[in-house]
Amino acid sequence: MTKHGRKFSEALAKIDRSQRYHPTEAVKLAKETAFAKFDETVELHLRTALVHVPVGKVSLNEEQLLENIATLVEAIVKSRPPGAKGQYIKSATLTTTMGPGIKLDLQPTLSLTTS
Repeated sequence: MTKHGRKFSEALAKIDRSQRYHPTEAVKLAKETAFAKFDETVELHLRTALVHVPVGKVSLNEEQLLENIATLVEAIVKSRPPGAKGQYIKSATLTTTMGPGIKLDLQPTLSLTTS
């Protein structure tokens, strides 16, 4: 098993690894679990062809982060190749630079809109 530091372990204890979180809950958890002394980057990891994209900094408010996530998801869904069959985005995870990953519930994540 990989060894992690005390701060990472404390942040991991706040997250239920078996649960998938609604995007608004996940953003709140990401802001709570950010423990670094610098302004951490919040990243969204999508399992399509392994897309890892920064969506903002921890210092942004929750609405701005959710809007950035919605914009990214809309762009990826719009650029889906016409020959792709089945569900295009299979999983989504939100994480900070040095924090644990927070699994997102896929249906509310895909239904986010920028309007």
